[in-house]
Amino acid sequence: MNVVIQSRPAKNLPRCLVLLLALALTGCMAWLRAYQVYLQLDDFEQHFVIENQLGFAINFKHPVMYDQDFIDLSGLHPSQRIPQALGETWHYRFVKVDSDWQPIAPELALVIELDFNRYQRLNRLTLPPLFLQMAPSVFLNASIRSLAGAEIDRQHKKIHAKATGFILDETSLPTATTIGHALGEPVQSLPMADGHYRLLYHFLLVTDQIKPGYEQRVQTEVKLTFNDQHQLIKMSGRFAGLKISLNYQNLLQSPGA
Repeated sequence: MNVVIQSRPAKNLPRCLVLLLALALTGCMAWLRAYQVYLQLDDFEQHFVIENQLGFAINFKHPVMYDQDFIDLSGLHPSQRIPQALGETWHYRFVKVDSDWQPIAPELALVIELDFNRYQRLNRLTLPPLFLQMAPSVFLNASIRSLAGAEIDRQHKKIHAKATGFILDETSLPTATTIGHALGEPVQSLPMADGHYRLLYHFLLVTDQIKPGYEQRVQTEVKLTFNDQHQLIKMSGRFAGLKISLNYQNLLQSPGA
């Protein structure tokens, strides 16, 4: 089944209902709940709170997704489960590896943190400071907000959003020097057209529980594309089955543009 929804005005309500019914009938309850989170984005301030103090955190005011949903969707269990007084915290730990997918020394790791409440529903997602070297909080904030009304390609399990209309300063773009200081040497550097170039970094998810058929998902290749001014203009990577692709050029707008 291939269903694409352009937006969520009233005239598209029948199409939304068809999608919800199809998801329920095919047993894709995890995707149904993920779609409910997508709908919440239409009223962002009512459903979410962003924090930028330590890393980048998204707080869910009205939690929808269960802990098991993330395993069903990604096929991967977390690196660590930490019991809390009112729930549980999951860590997905990605360690930097070399071109042969072997861990480097000293260890460099990205830890994505998921907090679940007493009802096993996700109420907070935190990205570490190291991740923000590749995806600064100002761009993450704008990108997440742009998902409201994005196109959903359920056949390929993708959401396509165009983050336009934001006024962000070009000086906010990370540089190759900053990235190098944070992440170290890449596994490969690839020249591109117009003086652009791409750096590749490899990370490996630390987990001992993988659903059959999902083994390749523990491997993450992060692609960072820079312009001729050595500014980061694109970032993409797959983290525990979640593919993140950001085009910073689409977020750079000047007043009145």
